[in-house]
Amino acid sequence: DGSSGLGVLWHNRAVMAEDWCAAAARRVEKGSDGVWLRFGPPVDDSLMSKFFSVRFNPITSGAATVMLFGFVIVLLAIGVDREGCLSPQTVGESTQWKYTACYTPQIEFSFWMKWVADCFTWLY
Repeated sequence: DGSSGLGVLWHNRAVMAEDWCAAAARRVEKGSDGVWLRFGPPVDDSLMSKFFSVRFNPITSGAATVMLFGFVIVLLAIGVDREGCLSPQTVGESTQWKYTACYTPQIEFSFWMKWVADCFTWLY
């Protein structure tokens, strides 16, 4: 903030020191606008500054983390019946309810494991 009253350059435009957005423009030039945080080398045109700095919004990141781990905890608490599900099977003219494999990840991974064992025997 010099005596000319010129604050900072923001998006290649001069922002006057007394302008209502001058403080926000200064924070953006330093790498943080108040909500977003920046970690890494100082802001400049170097490759270090461009590729090795991290900017994130802590409110959004924190909420997403809580939601993700909350979802995982709820699913772990509910559990999954791995023995099977009751499903109708027609035998002749009658329909009987029998337990069948319905735990989708186990069914899918068993196909993958068989494929890996068949195709990559040299790996073992």
